[in-house]
Amino acid sequence: MFINFSRLAKAASVAALTVGVAFAAQPAQKASAQVPFNIGGSSGAPNLYIGFGATNYQTSNNQGGLNGFLNGSLDAGAFEIPPDPSTLPDGAVLVPVANLRVVFPISPDLGGLSLTNDQIGSILRGEITNWNQVGGPDEAITIVSRNVGTGGRYIVDNTFGPTQDGIPAASSQDVANIVANGSGEIGYVEQAYLGGLNSAGGPITGTTYLLYNSNNTDITDFINNIKANPDQVRALGYDPL
Repeated sequence: MFINFSRLAKAASVAALTVGVAFAAQPAQKASAQVPFNIGGSSGAPNLYIGFGATNYQTSNNQGGLNGFLNGSLDAGAFEIPPDPSTLPDGAVLVPVANLRVVFPISPDLGGLSLTNDQIGSILRGEITNWNQVGGPDEAITIVSRNVGTGGRYIVDNTFGPTQDGIPAASSQDVANIVANGSGEIGYVEQAYLGGLNSAGGPITGTTYLLYNSNNTDITDFINNIKANPDQVRALGYDPL
């Protein structure tokens, strides 16, 4: 499905929104073929897009993906937080591509502790503050968090409600590194960044989008290819739509 923002911005009511079916199933293409355009933004989506040939993916964050598209340095911006349609130029389309899996790495000292998503939500909201409250050791819980406005934080807050700030991490990889070298810590990362860490629970999911100009058929074909290869999407650590 695509949202045509050039029409959406001019709509006077919900009935006037233009939402149509796009990217009908196409024959599967070679998933690893290198693509002739620039994609960047979300730090949670690189493995997906690189796995389908966007080998020059420029990792930054959600705002970087939007800004890069708007200033022309990127042919497509990748992010999890849909932008305000009124800020987008005519001809821009925002396409849901796949779902990110967000998991909850914990420090090695906590072993294989397994929690329900309700318990994880209570921890991230600051309602549970010691690991002994959820069957772990008598140790204070330290949260490793992303900033408000990042895709991972957006997905977590959409699932659990407003969560607390903790040790700030600049990226999903940064979260994993801090947790791996810490004690009593829990964070949240896209599953592709979990590495050898244990996840206390999850996954929860949130959609990653591409924003691009509707006349760029190369990107349309690229998205078609992703949607036509759900097994490859899963193998890369994401869920197909």
